[in-house]
Amino acid sequence: MPEPNTRTAIDLENHFRNRSKMPEMSEVTDHLRNVPGQKLIGVTDFEGDGRYTSFVHQKEGPEREQYGNACYLPEEGTLFVHTEEGNIDLGHFLVVGHPEDISIFQEKKSSTPPKIEEIIKVANDHEAIKIMGDTRDTRKMWDCIGNRPDIWEQLDGIKITGSHLHQQYWDVAHRHGVERKTPKQIFTSDGHSVKEILTTRMYAEIPDFDLLREEDPSQAVLDWTKQAVTQLTSDDKVSSSNYVANIAHILMVLWDQGGGPIPSLRGLIPGCNKGDPFHPDYQPGNLEAFSRWFISPLHW
Repeated sequence: MPEPNTRTAIDLENHFRNRSKMPEMSEVTDHLRNVPGQKLIGVTDFEGDGRYTSFVHQKEGPEREQYGNACYLPEEGTLFVHTEEGNIDLGHFLVVGHPEDISIFQEKKSSTPPKIEEIIKVANDHEAIKIMGDTRDTRKMWDCIGNRPDIWEQLDGIKITGSHLHQQYWDVAHRHGVERKTPKQIFTSDGHSVKEILTTRMYAEIPDFDLLREEDPSQAVLDWTKQAVTQLTSDDKVSSSNYVANIAHILMVLWDQGGGPIPSLRGLIPGCNKGDPFHPDYQPGNLEAFSRWFISPLHW
């Protein structure tokens, strides 16, 4: 008789820090005890920067079991899963459950962000979960995804909101997807600090993590995470905003991208580079660099 599933709190995207030393594992586990029950947490690299590996392979901390694409803490009932975010032609893209020594985005590294279909192909090669993330141009994204079933039907989810207050686009997604398979709405914290982990979370019924020892663990992690994603609904989520982070994030978005009829703020200030701030070779002007330095610590 199969074991009953366990209600699990899920947050598939948190970066823990902003390109700096990762927190101690004990700091994270102390925070996670505020949420009872089994927990599945995505530790998110940005384009292969190694945050996941740095975090799960700390010498100090609780007992853990390494599975290649995940790290299980039996005493805490917590599973940390390798996830990775990166730039594509339409914005950000989140990949979940691939081996920690593989960067989906480094495989397609070039002077310009890869096309969404290229990243989907690499993710498929590693059986990873594929989630469309934040977009810089909502209309452009939906013109592409909404009119291409070959892309739409390969997505496992679309990230609708994190702990940020920026404009989202699910109403458009629903209209595009009404006649076909609709990717799941994915709610994540998308945080950059320990205190933001699980502030936005969803719940699903998946096997108890102790049963990973009776399976091929890395494959079971992938299968169970996919099982969880298929169950996620906006009716079963918890969201608690970090308002300082929200305001700072809005400022950063307006600075880089603008919003609706509002032009990017960097383009209005003398001394700012007018190039694409998401291009790998982009160099900010001195005033822009100072302004980003001033704003970003509030968020990251």
